[in-house]
Amino acid sequence: MKLKSIGLLLITSLVFISCDSDKTKSDKYTLKFGHLSSEDNTWNKAALKFKELVEERSQGKIEVKVYPNSQLGKEMDIINSIQLGTADMTITGESLQNWAPKAALMAVPYAFESSEQMRAAAGGPVGEAISEEITVKTGLVPLTCFERGLIHRGNRGVGQASRLQT
Repeated sequence: MKLKSIGLLLITSLVFISCDSDKTKSDKYTLKFGHLSSEDNTWNKAALKFKELVEERSQGKIEVKVYPNSQLGKEMDIINSIQLGTADMTITGESLQNWAPKAALMAVPYAFESSEQMRAAAGGPVGEAISEEITVKTGLVPLTCFERGLIHRGNRGVGQASRLQT
């Protein structure tokens, strides 16, 4: 039986991890962590920090190989690879809404007035409902959340939804 986990990275950046419990025990595991972003992008910086922490805290028993720039395929290809067991992790945007429509909720423009409000939603009942839907419909289990950033359009930031009214 396979156990699969994923991480929801806020504003719908998602990290997926797959752990195959059928694997024979060994002294060391290697996780393939692929994503579509460039090496200087926030997603890659988060992946490298994850790699650093996992390798340190596992005392080298878990190695994380990070593959930026779509080296393991496009976003949906990596998600499918995780489900098939040929990749272990990714960071993604709203792609899970293909299976779990609630996953799109965290990326609705102007749904949150602050980072704190967004983090509270992700860590509360809304985030739990999204995580549950993802798990039920994909077999992936949310791992973690982080904020990609607030959305600003135009030459100057809108700042709040009420400024968009005509």
